Amino acid sequence: EEGEKPQQKSMLKSSFVEWNNKAVGFVEVQRFGAAKTYLKNAWRLAQKGKGKRSNVTSRLESKRSISDMIRTSSISQHVKPRPRSEYDEGMEYFGLQRLHDDSENGDAVILYNLGRVYQYQEKHDKALSTYMHGLAVLEDSDDPEITTILATLSGISTIHYKRNSLSDAVNTLNVAISLANDKCVCGPDSLEAAALLNCLGVVRYSLSDSEKALEALRTSLRLRKAILGENHLDVGTSLNNIGRVHFQTGGYEDALEAYGESLRIRKAILGTSAVDVAATLFNKGQAYHQLGEAQEAMKCYEGFLQTAKAVFGEFHRDVAIVLTCIGQVHHEQKAFSPAMEFYMAALQTGSRAFGTLHPEIAVTLNKVGNLHYELGDLESALIVYKQGLAVEQAVLGPGHANVSVTLTNIAEIHKQRREFDKAVL
Repeated sequence: EEGEKPQQKSMLKSSFVEWNNKAVGFVEVQRFGAAKTYLKNAWRLAQKGKGKRSNVTSRLESKRSISDMIRTSSISQHVKPRPRSEYDEGMEYFGLQRLHDDSENGDAVILYNLGRVYQYQEKHDKALSTYMHGLAVLEDSDDPEITTILATLSGISTIHYKRNSLSDAVNTLNVAISLANDKCVCGPDSLEAAALLNCLGVVRYSLSDSEKALEALRTSLRLRKAILGENHLDVGTSLNNIGRVHFQTGGYEDALEAYGESLRIRKAILGTSAVDVAATLFNKGQAYHQLGEAQEAMKCYEGFLQTAKAVFGEFHRDVAIVLTCIGQVHHEQKAFSPAMEFYMAALQTGSRAFGTLHPEIAVTLNKVGNLHYELGDLESALIVYKQGLAVEQAVLGPGHANVSVTLTNIAEIHKQRREFDKAVL
């Protein structure tokens, strides 16, 4: 006989529904290994219940499928991935999906959930291939669930974003937004459209395409305010992202306004010790810093430092970065002793968090060199500049602009010491 009897099919469906939903529960408590096992078993049961499998490839060859529209560029495989972030940019709006006995496209939902588990585990290649498999299953369905399609496309775009394949992320999101905007699907005034537009704005920001980033983020914010109200957490996320774009373009006053609204919302909902509150506080500190408001910047940086140490520990990369920022504020205020203290703490923390060869280490070393130079200690400045140069040449390459700046600083010291043969660049 082809396939299973109706009663057997019903029992199989109940089983894979149960296994899928248990997996979702495991993800909620971050037991990703158990979730993966349950989802793989759920997938096997779902396939057994379907009987003879359809030929997905042949069904898709006759039309231009979504899979074709989001085909990955060849260069994306060779791009350095983005650093992992613990802060919410709104890139993961679509959560894992539970199933019911009457759910359609259960196998595609299982694949989507499995892709999310691989994504949580930073296994980006497996996540992407699983999402693409799920998308093919959905396209083969007579009545595909649009929410699962949008969630899967969102997952694919997030993997591209994490892998720094930003053009592929933009392309995938544009396809998803086009689908979501269809009035027969979600509509242009839907939360799904708002979420995808926020994601598009974040990716455009990463591409330094500020104008298009702001356009997408403002539309997302408008939709979210209209649907969710002024004080929803997603509104706070959109505002924080808008603040980052303003900061990117030098609009520091506008950035402060957006960050202030985001901070108010996030504090009210998450409390003062949440990492996303701290992230906005740090962003606000950077805007104050650029505007020359040292005291306000210091308050924000110190607030971020307190939370970052409590949540991430003493030797986290963001602790190192904010220690350098605090040192720089002291340095600019001519408070050289505390500036040096914070710079050295940043180097100690950064060496543990990044390793000794990292651009942030080079940045801090050059600030230490500048401080020695301003104090008239040319020998110490020369030693530290050379240390920074070695790091820059190792991680940035000899032709980078930062290398040229450091070489110029070194040459200036040799010139002042009348070591003219060593001053030649």
